[in-house]
Amino acid sequence: QYGVCSCNAYKCACSLGAIPTIPPISVNKNWLSAIEYLRIASRTGNTVELKEVNLSSLTNLRSLHIEERCFLFAKRFIVHDLRLLKSIRIDRYCCIANHALVPGSLFSIKDCSQLESVFIESGCFYSYSSMELKSE
Repeated sequence: QYGVCSCNAYKCACSLGAIPTIPPISVNKNWLSAIEYLRIASRTGNTVELKEVNLSSLTNLRSLHIEERCFLFAKRFIVHDLRLLKSIRIDRYCCIANHALVPGSLFSIKDCSQLESVFIESGCFYSYSSMELKSE
């Protein structure tokens, strides 16, 4: 099975359940688990209401690429228990959150046993107060 998703801000944020104030797009949960390669287009998810990006429901994800200037206001970025994930690439100026340190903000990658590379360009997560990288 080969799943690819490249989506605009509204579709992506809603299908991942990231924007609770906008009526969600009806998405079959099996569709989410079928995604293996995810490229999130530049300037996606840039609404103040989007506080958290949690990609942990994409259980078959192998590769994640977030293009520049995405999720600017998100204060939490979570990737947990993705056992097939091999690479993460985040282009510049993603997940900025604020111009000052944000208490309670979190960048977390945990229990992704196949992860080989994480590449994060400049200007990402610079106001985050915590970073967690853990694998068991």
